[in-house]
Amino acid sequence: MIRSSRSPRMPFQTIDKILSPDIYERLSPYARKVYSGVWNSANWRGTNPIWLKDDEVAERAKVPMSAMNTIQSDLVKAGLLHIVPGSFDTQYEILDIDQ
Repeated sequence: MIRSSRSPRMPFQTIDKILSPDIYERLSPYARKVYSGVWNSANWRGTNPIWLKDDEVAERAKVPMSAMNTIQSDLVKAGLLHIVPGSFDTQYEILDIDQ
């Protein structure tokens, strides 16, 4: 799990490797795809939080843009992300789920 901006890069991780089975089961398939995409983007860039465009997140995760508000809300409620909308991009912060 990404802990801070100083985390070493790891190769692409599938969602079942990122989340525990109980959290994985509670998320919708769309939420899993979006979380995996955000997690891997932050990991690859070595930064947390990360600024991303919602339409690009939706496109990469192959989820409808019309579902992004609900997906983001679900991920926040699950305690996985802190999300701050911006004028052009959205800030996604991956939260430590081990606490």
